[in-house]
Amino acid sequence: MNCQARRDNILLYAADALEASERDELRGHLATGCPSCTGVLAEAQAILALLPRALASTAPPASARDRLMQRIRAEQASIPSPTPIPVKPVRKTAARQTPWRWVIGASMGSAALAASITLALMWGTYRQGRDVVNSKDLRMVSLDSTTAVSGTHGRIFWDREKNDWRLYVFDLAPPPPGRTYELWFITPAGAVAAGTFDVGKGGRGSLEVPLPPNLGPVAAAAISDEPMSGSQTPTGKIWLQGKVE
Repeated sequence: MNCQARRDNILLYAADALEASERDELRGHLATGCPSCTGVLAEAQAILALLPRALASTAPPASARDRLMQRIRAEQASIPSPTPIPVKPVRKTAARQTPWRWVIGASMGSAALAASITLALMWGTYRQGRDVVNSKDLRMVSLDSTTAVSGTHGRIFWDREKNDWRLYVFDLAPPPPGRTYELWFITPAGAVAAGTFDVGKGGRGSLEVPLPPNLGPVAAAAISDEPMSGSQTPTGKIWLQGKVE
């Protein structure tokens, strides 16, 4: 298997969604220090890290808080009580001291809460990554730069089961002042606005959009800079584009 053939498996590898035999083969290849595949792996890991930004926010069920608090109380109960420190009585009236046991218990409770929240966020990101790459009908669209700026590129993951696009861009310069970036569905009938997005640190940005009903076949995708309110037709410079095959 050559590096080009491994590219599709690298995202699955990053999300821990490969079969054991494929995972072991790819892990061995990455251990050789292949610069091409190592770069693709870094991009895949960045995509997984951006997934929560691209997905719509949903409120957790009420039972989630109860389970979290039960776990925190269980962790606190498992912490042995510290041995009291003997203190000699004094005649002078001293300022009221906070019991060490309470301080330690509160500190451990805060640590347990922080750890539980961190684990919950990490698991949410991991699960969302697996949901995307494990789609039964997933198509990837590569977006290439139309400018002389090297390194600028993007990826669209088209989940044909849910009929939505998840866009990720990398190394894209900030848009001109007063402008934003807009994604376009390019169809035989013309360009259809998909949504606007901004880029942050490292020129990274993401967007999740559903495909409109009755859109028809999509031949390509493109990204241009448009007014902050968006546009109904492309008016600015095309920065990225790619064919939908």
